Amino acid sequence: MTTIDHETMPLTGIEAQKLRFRTLQKIADLLGALSRRRQRKRAYEELSRLDAHLLRDMGINPDDVRDAFEGRRSSLLFEPIRRPFNRG
Repeated sequence: MTTIDHETMPLTGIEAQKLRFRTLQKIADLLGALSRRRQRKRAYEELSRLDAHLLRDMGINPDDVRDAFEGRRSSLLFEPIRRPFNRG
C-alpha cells in the first residue's frame, strides 16, 4: 500500500494562486502601514513646528500632539469631546 505525504505534494493551480494572493495581501498591508506611519510622522512634524499659542488657539494642547503621535488615546486629537474629569 502506498502512503501519500500531503506535506510534500505540489500545490494545485488554485492553491498556488491563493498562496500568492495571501502573500501579496500581506505585502500590501505592510506597505499601507508604512505609508500611514510616514503620514502620521509628517503631520506630527508639521504640528510640532507650530507655536504653542497657535495650537491653543486651534483648540489643541501642545502635549496632545505628542500624545497622538505616540498613540495615546487620551489625546484630544483622538477624542475631541472629552468626558468630564470625575474627582473623587
